[in-house]
Amino acid sequence: MSAYQVVGIGNAIVDVISQSNDSCLELMGIQKGIMQQVERDRGELLYGAMENRIQTPGGSVANTIAGLGKLGLSTGFIGRVRADGLGNFYA
Repeated sequence: MSAYQVVGIGNAIVDVISQSNDSCLELMGIQKGIMQQVERDRGELLYGAMENRIQTPGGSVANTIAGLGKLGLSTGFIGRVRADGLGNFYA
């Protein structure tokens, strides 16, 4: 069994990044400069409307653990994902 120097428990969130213009944001009711978690139906609507999207694993705890790992510490992360496309991507 491995010994970790730091283990984090947090939300396994996939960040989805896409460029957009102001009129599209207004049409979708999205305010600039904020992070907002959304329900499944709204998320699927927004996800489908995005072009040239980039997905990256995220979540504040996971990002912190990844940073500590890059600094040379032995790290582990515990989070829960769904059995869907984004969950499979995160895993």
